[in-house]
Amino acid sequence: MKCKICWSDFPNANILNLHHCMPMNGEEHDSGMKFKAGENGIQYPSPDSNFYMRKRQIRATVSLLRLAETKPINVLLTGETGTGKTSFTQHLAGLTRRPYFLVNCGIMQEPQEWFGQMLFEPSRGTYYQVSEFVRALGTENCIICIDELNRSENPKVTNALMELLGETRTTWVDVIRMRFNVAHGVIFMATINEGSAYTGVDPLDIAMRGRFHVIPMSYPTRNAMVRILVAKAGLDEARAEKLMDVVGKGLTTEQLPTRALIVTAEHIVGGLTYEESLKLGFYGMLKTDSMRQLLQAAQLVLNERIPEDLEEEVCWTSLN
Repeated sequence: MKCKICWSDFPNANILNLHHCMPMNGEEHDSGMKFKAGENGIQYPSPDSNFYMRKRQIRATVSLLRLAETKPINVLLTGETGTGKTSFTQHLAGLTRRPYFLVNCGIMQEPQEWFGQMLFEPSRGTYYQVSEFVRALGTENCIICIDELNRSENPKVTNALMELLGETRTTWVDVIRMRFNVAHGVIFMATINEGSAYTGVDPLDIAMRGRFHVIPMSYPTRNAMVRILVAKAGLDEARAEKLMDVVGKGLTTEQLPTRALIVTAEHIVGGLTYEESLKLGFYGMLKTDSMRQLLQAAQLVLNERIPEDLEEEVCWTSLN
């Protein structure tokens, strides 16, 4: 099944118990304290009415959601940049009406940063500030997205997650003599980019990978991408079709990141030519030969007139 469909509804989404609690002090995570959506970094995203996935990916996700009703699960989303991995985690939280928390693994430098930090104030002295990640751990049914799992500043940073992602769903932080537990129904979803094209990432070892169910993500099909460009960039369908004709002729399906296409479409809507828009939308995304091939395809498909004086420097004093 190669077609993509718009996934905008999840049946029985209201069966989930959305009682949630927040850990603060001591060894037990259930403090009985409650908080609303939007407090402490916890959000309730709205589903994306224009999110397209292949049926096999939807079937795998629904299967895992059913499994999550009986046991803890972790989901690893793999795929090229621009395939919608992070957006999918937000979309799924919206569909299932679950609390949602996003943490960027790429900014972590030390393992203890996951849980909090020691601070000092003259009026309070030294105290431990619990992280927003810990609060998310204590929120029942929360989807916690660990973005860029293999892109941390220190490869050992992710070691702190091993027990949380394992069967025990708990970890002891010795420096503060505190145990943190994962609340009932929490689903961890992690995203990674893999391959020689991605610098700054580390290989995901088998012990970490083995803790996840894997769902490979892929770029939208042509028809789905046309609808996405119309909905998200405001491009009319005819010009969206033309843009896809160009990139379809000039690039392979492995070179069509969604973000780059949306940015390109937005520049077209803003009044730039297709060539100008492609240069800006795919800037830094393609090698020189691939960019040249893409621009040649634009000339062949569109035969548009390109202004000849674009490199002329002028004094800019008016928007007219």
